Amino acid sequence: MRGSRYSTLSRTAGLLMVFFLASLIPSVAPAAADHTLASIEVFLTIVGNSTDADNLFFDKKVIILGPTPVFVNVTLINLDFTSTLQHNFTTRLAGVFYTTPLVPPGETGWVEFWINQTGTFPYWCAIPGHRIAGMEGAFVVTDTGAISGEAAPQGIALRAYWIGLIGIFAMVAVILVSYFIIKYESRHHTDQREHRRRGLP
Repeated sequence: MRGSRYSTLSRTAGLLMVFFLASLIPSVAPAAADHTLASIEVFLTIVGNSTDADNLFFDKKVIILGPTPVFVNVTLINLDFTSTLQHNFTTRLAGVFYTTPLVPPGETGWVEFWINQTGTFPYWCAIPGHRIAGMEGAFVVTDTGAISGEAAPQGIALRAYWIGLIGIFAMVAVILVSYFIIKYESRHHTDQREHRRRGLP
């Protein structure tokens, strides 16, 4: 009777493990199959600087992104210690302006936005005279272009990382639960409990 019960529990634990592993496959497969359709998250650091009052620039003149849609987070760092000039980052997408606050020397500001179409999208410093002095650049967005300009893509990598991490912890949990179910319901463990109840060694 106990052997039959032990065998049933073993089969149940085994089936539970197989079912769990099979359930992980569809959760991971779409992430790989839909790679080109998933949105990309890009985190950029752009430095605003100058060598003198008439020579202003961003450290990145052209940033290539793709494929669309792209979620872009821009952090502007003002390293213009040669003067007290403030800078900002401004771009215009689909008629909407996206801009950081005015950033004094030694400080940072940020802005985030979506780019949903291909093309060339300029960005600049909106302080009067700064764009003319050279403080401008452009996003070049293509559906076949690789990300450049020291942009760090985060979205797909992070999603795959968390899927894998959750899968590992869940698998460990299933193994532990299966182990204790088999252990505490096995004939040997039951016999040992019976011995202790009777005061036997």
